[in-house]
Amino acid sequence: MNLKTVVMADLAAAAPSIFKLDFTTVGGLLVIYARGGIIVPSQHFDLTDDPRKVARAIARYVTGNEIDSAYLVLVAETGIPFGVTGVESPFTAGLSLHRSALDQLSGIGIRVRGQIHVEQISRGARWRDLTTSFAGTLPDPETSAAALAGILGSVTPLVDLGFIRAHFAPDPDPVDPITAELEARTDPEAFAVVTLRELSRRVGAYATTNPDEREEMLAALVDARGTTVPLSARLAYLLRISDPAHAAMLGISLIDPAAATVYTEIANQLTGIDRAHVLTAVAIVHYANENGAHAHEALRFADLAVSEARTERPPLLRMMWEAYAVGIESDQAKFLLYTGKSTAEQFGIDLYV
Repeated sequence: MNLKTVVMADLAAAAPSIFKLDFTTVGGLLVIYARGGIIVPSQHFDLTDDPRKVARAIARYVTGNEIDSAYLVLVAETGIPFGVTGVESPFTAGLSLHRSALDQLSGIGIRVRGQIHVEQISRGARWRDLTTSFAGTLPDPETSAAALAGILGSVTPLVDLGFIRAHFAPDPDPVDPITAELEARTDPEAFAVVTLRELSRRVGAYATTNPDEREEMLAALVDARGTTVPLSARLAYLLRISDPAHAAMLGISLIDPAAATVYTEIANQLTGIDRAHVLTAVAIVHYANENGAHAHEALRFADLAVSEARTERPPLLRMMWEAYAVGIESDQAKFLLYTGKSTAEQFGIDLYV
């Protein structure tokens, strides 16, 4: 389940846990940030803050923290205390902050996935969507926070991006896919079948290996120096010449989510557009299996490979960035895998899934 499927009421109810504040007595504008599908430290602004100050603070924070999406929760009473005149309501003041934040986020390319107003954050408090006027009541903040943590995998601490990125470190001695060209030209159809079947065998073998032995096995499975024409070179060349191979590769990942690890090791032996092709498949597999941070980093490294090759994003990578930006459901990504299953079967690969 990705962030888009989290009801905004649940996210608002979890705010006391995210910000460590009691929002039955504290108001303000809450800018809840996410990176790669994970909630990260966010910003709380007082209703008396200058909207221009809020915009500048948001810009500084987003620039330094690789944020990709945000949610806005305005906590403010709508009325004015009896007998007080000549002042605007907390809600009116909050709307100024809200508009400033929304304009700033939109202006720097951060997608705002939800925005609601509540007078306070407590069980049963009324909330209203600021874009659709749809309304409802908040769940219990204590149980909502626990549910949210389970859904997202992490509210605090931050996902360790350094650990994730280490998986995408390119091999200093990459293979040259052109070594597979002669084999491919001799019998293109057989070349595709043999390459994809070997890929499926290796994914299956890795998935069923004892976890303690996986690192050693992975090195043996995808070692670029292990064969005259390694699998990484053959797969890269196949993806250059065959669109169905892209789909079949996604289908093969249905053997086990561990396919993402095998594909990543293969991608790390490649450069340029070849690396981007394989990392795009990695991103789709991670997205389908609800690993948002891994999917985002795979897409980011694919983009770096494209930039280094001074070429354009291939169609599937471009499609995935667009899908990621609008927050497609993981089930929609799984549809790509099951479409690929049919293609893999056309290559004679029985997946039994």
